[in-house]
Amino acid sequence: MGPLPRPRPLSVRGPLDHSLFEGLWNTNNNLFELNRYGFGWACGSLLLALIHLGWGRRGRLDSLLLAYSLGLAAVYTAYWYHGVAFGPRFFHPLLLPLVAWTTKGVGLLGGWLGRPQRVAATLLLAVVVAWATWLPLELLTTYHHNRGREADDREIVALARAVAGGRPALVIQLMERRGPGQVVPDYGIGFSLNPPGFRGDVLVARELNQEGESQVAALRRAFGERVMLLWYKNAGVNKLVPWDGSKREQ
Repeated sequence: MGPLPRPRPLSVRGPLDHSLFEGLWNTNNNLFELNRYGFGWACGSLLLALIHLGWGRRGRLDSLLLAYSLGLAAVYTAYWYHGVAFGPRFFHPLLLPLVAWTTKGVGLLGGWLGRPQRVAATLLLAVVVAWATWLPLELLTTYHHNRGREADDREIVALARAVAGGRPALVIQLMERRGPGQVVPDYGIGFSLNPPGFRGDVLVARELNQEGESQVAALRRAFGERVMLLWYKNAGVNKLVPWDGSKREQ
C-alpha cells in the first residue's frame, strides 16, 4: 500500500478560509502522514489495520474504536489547521486502535498464508529495521532544525523594542515562505510571546490571508497607537522591519 495522494501541497491558511474541501484535504494529508509515520515505515502503516477492518471479524470493541477514530477525524475536519508536524500530530490518538487492528491483521494475514509465526516475525523485523534507520535519519534531517528554536524566537521581543525606539510595537508574523532563505517563524511560539491580557509593550499577531488588508485594518483599529513591524527569518536570523500594511516585501 502506497501513501495516500495529497490534493495539493501543505500550506497555512487562516480560519476564515476554511471550508469542507479544506477539511477533507487536511484529513487526507493526516492519513498520508499516519500511513508514513505510524510505525516508522516509508509507507504501509495502515495496510494491516485495513485488512482487519475489511476482512476480519469485528467485535464490539472494534466498533467502538472505529466510531472513536471516525469521530476524531470528523472533529479535525472542522478545524482549519492541518496539524502536520513530524507526523500527523492531531491523529496521534489513533495509534491505539491502529496497533490493535494491525495485530489482528497480522493474525488474519498469517491465517491466509498458513504461516502466522513467519508473518509476525517479518512484521517485528520491519518495525526494528524502521526504528533503527528511520528515526536516526529523521533526527539528522528534520528534528535538529528545531534545537534552540524557542529561545531564538524569544529574542524578537528585545529586537522589537529596539526597532520601535521605545514605543509600543505590534509584530506581524509572516506565515509563508517569502523568498530565498526566508522561512516562516513558528506562530505557536510567537503567540506565547504575548503577555497576559495583551497589554505589554510588544504584541505578536499572525498574518492571516494573502494580502492582509482586512486583518491589518482590524489590528489598526485595535492597536492603532503601536508601531507595526514585519517579522520574518532570513538565513535563520530574526528580521524586523517597519510595515505600513501596504507592502509585503521590504
